[in-house]
Amino acid sequence: MSANSENVSALGSRVFQQQVLTYNQLMLTTKNKLEFQRDTLELLFDDQYRLATSTPVYDPCGDYTWQLFDLIEKDYPEQGKRLKSKALKLVGGTENQVVIPPGEMASHYLLKNDYADMMLGYAHYQTRLENAGMLCHTLPSEYDIRAEYVLAMLNDTELTQRFYQFLLGETAQEIIRKNGFKND
Repeated sequence: MSANSENVSALGSRVFQQQVLTYNQLMLTTKNKLEFQRDTLELLFDDQYRLATSTPVYDPCGDYTWQLFDLIEKDYPEQGKRLKSKALKLVGGTENQVVIPPGEMASHYLLKNDYADMMLGYAHYQTRLENAGMLCHTLPSEYDIRAEYVLAMLNDTELTQRFYQFLLGETAQEIIRKNGFKND
């Protein structure tokens, strides 16, 4: 399984079968303060707030975030470039990476420890983040980046086929939905 379909493509002829298993989206998480109860794009464009992201190339969430910035750039010239330049690449990189303790959600940890004021990350954490006291902001539908998780079968043994089918079946799909992922 991979959140980056290019990883599966790189396996080439070793893949017997593949399919999108589930998908995720990006969302903006902020501290739970009155000043953050605003439009999502308005918050992103506000230079007074420090924006944390994952690191592109090193972390697929960072790649999806940069895709979002490219989409924004088309409708709001210079804003996508500004977002890329102001983004604090704190997750998944090598230079400015903050070590997130095991069991912690990156958005929650970075915001509560004042590394940033807001973070673009995966939407499947929404319920957990809200339960931890954070505000979660959805992106407008025209900026909805769909992060697909691809399932690839690398051999055709009976056990592998059964596991592959289980993951695509209703029981596993319900578990996936309960954990905030989409599979419509």
